[in-house]
Amino acid sequence: ALRVMYRTCGLPGCQVRFEDCRIHHVTWWEHLGATNLDNLLPICERHHHHVHEGGWTLTLKPDRTITLRRPDGTLHHEGPTTTHDPRPPPTNTA
Repeated sequence: ALRVMYRTCGLPGCQVRFEDCRIHHVTWWEHLGATNLDNLLPICERHHHHVHEGGWTLTLKPDRTITLRRPDGTLHHEGPTTTHDPRPPPTNTA
């Protein structure tokens, strides 16, 4: 479903192809974050390091908009993810 919704890294301005991204748990798996569409976002290796080792925080709303904050708490971006297609992913009716 994420592949249908995103062509690239979900963070603004990043053009790393979906195939070269990691699927990131917004609420981290080790903090009991669910492995479901509401908690997953494709992000590239560089942005993944920003979030995990660099102290950046990322939140994802149900409409797939994000809030991205720098380690000092200042706002870096709030709004839509880069290539999010607002249509829901197709369901398997077979």
